[in-house]
Amino acid sequence: MASDLLDSTMGNMSISRKILIACGVFALPLAVVTFFLIQGLAGDIAFTTAEIHGTEALKSLSEACIATLTDSDSLTLSQSLLKADSALKSFGKFIEATRGSDIGQDASNQGGTEKLLMKISGVSRQIGERAAALKNGSDTELEAERHIILNLLREAVTICSRQSNLVLDPDLDSYYLMDVTCILMPSFHSSLMGFQNPSAGDPDSCEVLMKLVHIPAVMESLSASMENDGNFNGIAPGLKTSLEALIAELADFQSQWKEKLSEEQCRKLSELAADVWRKSIVQMEKLLLIRLAGFNGHRKKVFTASGISLLMAILVVYIVYLSIRKPLMSIAAAARRVSTGDMRTVLNENYNDEALSAVARGFNSVITNLGQMITGLNDGISSLRREAEEIRLISAEMVDESKTVKKMTFEVSRDGRELSKRLDLVSGSAEKVLTSINQVAVATEQMNSTIGEIARNAEMARGITSDAVVKAAQSLVKMSELGREAQSIGEVTEAITAISEQTKLLALNATIEAARAGEAGKGFAVVASEIKDLAQETAGATERINAKIGAVQRATFETIEGIQGISEVIARVNDIVGGIAAAIEEQSTTSSDIAYSVNQAAGGFREFSGTLEESSGYSGEIADRITRVDQASENLSKSGARLEKAADILGDLSGHMERSGRDRFNM
Repeated sequence: MASDLLDSTMGNMSISRKILIACGVFALPLAVVTFFLIQGLAGDIAFTTAEIHGTEALKSLSEACIATLTDSDSLTLSQSLLKADSALKSFGKFIEATRGSDIGQDASNQGGTEKLLMKISGVSRQIGERAAALKNGSDTELEAERHIILNLLREAVTICSRQSNLVLDPDLDSYYLMDVTCILMPSFHSSLMGFQNPSAGDPDSCEVLMKLVHIPAVMESLSASMENDGNFNGIAPGLKTSLEALIAELADFQSQWKEKLSEEQCRKLSELAADVWRKSIVQMEKLLLIRLAGFNGHRKKVFTASGISLLMAILVVYIVYLSIRKPLMSIAAAARRVSTGDMRTVLNENYNDEALSAVARGFNSVITNLGQMITGLNDGISSLRREAEEIRLISAEMVDESKTVKKMTFEVSRDGRELSKRLDLVSGSAEKVLTSINQVAVATEQMNSTIGEIARNAEMARGITSDAVVKAAQSLVKMSELGREAQSIGEVTEAITAISEQTKLLALNATIEAARAGEAGKGFAVVASEIKDLAQETAGATERINAKIGAVQRATFETIEGIQGISEVIARVNDIVGGIAAAIEEQSTTSSDIAYSVNQAAGGFREFSGTLEESSGYSGEIADRITRVDQASENLSKSGARLEKAADILGDLSGHMERSGRDRFNM
């Protein structure tokens, strides 16, 4: 689906538009790469610009720090502080102008920028207040303010160093130079202030002050800077000389640190440190300017290289376009010559591009085949002219034959109409006979249905009587079993009667014996009397049971005799119903045969009637068709005349085409 859409889209475009699309496709990745390169360089330029602004602020702040340590005139120090305040305000404006960028570690978000600006403003305000106070104050007040001013200036140096990326830049050209400029020298000046003015602490605590300034660490850091950084060795020889002098002075001071630092020593160390600081800042600014110029030059090179690459790509694409257009134009010119009838045109097939060679071969093949087709067409036109003459002769014969056919069809049509009338009469009589047979068939079907219903009822009655015979036999067996059980019960009651008689005799004997015993046998006499009464009641009950059982036995025997009679009657009824069912079955078969025969007769006569109707219809249809044949023969006669005329026109046209082919095409 996607490939079809692409083919249809590209197929509707001109070659020039396709070339433009190819240029766009080639230029797009180049533009993307250029964009990201420029973006990266823009970030580097912004980073370096921030570092340069920080270095410019450090110039004024370092001079103010140096003045705070060395100047004894409050007015001069006030002017230095005002310059430092102005530089700090300018740096604050730069930070505010770059709000929201990635410059500085505290300026990456809105809240950090606001806090930083407030911090810069606060330090600047304090420095300005100190400068104003010194401008109108005395030298005594100056000595008391030096520590406060120097701490404010160190804080300002820290802010500028951090927010201008000097202590954050991973690509900085000289870490040692940054360390000396932004960290070591401000700390060293603050330490010198402590040695120069012991009133800030205990006058006898020089050892503590010595530990605070870490003189050995300072010397080691300066020595490492000279050994490992080319900025101190060869690139900036003046800076190297100043560092060597400062290191020598620090070594001399280290050997005498237990004594109080003299004013001359402090002045000398201050001058050496100030010289190192100034030259370090100048060298740092020089490196940053070189770096910024390198970034700008790199950006120009990227723009230039991208432009040259784009122009070269356009030039290459244009050359390719011309190389494609030239053979295509030659093919178009050959096609125009062919369109004028020059079939002798042949294209050069030896192109460097296989596709163009294939197009040329295909074009030559088309021209060859087209020439063969035109030659064959001319031959066909000649044959067509000859055939047209033959068609004209045949059409004349068709006209004569169609007149004869018309005469014969008229006679056949007349006889067919007469036959159709007679078949219509026979068909009417057959329809009446078919109606009568259908009525007989319907009556026979109804009789057959009634006999079938009787046969089903007789069969059902036979099933019922058969079931009654079986049930009666089962009842007879059950009643016989009941008679035997009743007889068994009679035997049991006879045994009970005999037992009761024996019991009465025993009770009589017991009574006699009790009477003989006198008073001692009275209790036994009462028991014997009770047994006698019980035996008499048992005998009476047994007689009543015998009477009931006798009645049951008589009723059972009578029931058995009745069931036997019923069974015999049901058996005779079953035989009769079976005979009826068999007779009805035979009658049903006979009536079915009659109905089948009647239906067969009706079907045969219906088929005969249908055949008559079809024959009548066919005869009418034959008559109609003969009429149409008559009309067709008449039309054929007219068509023959038109065909004869068309054959004349075709002969003239084929002659004209034969002459035109010879005159127009050069084979």
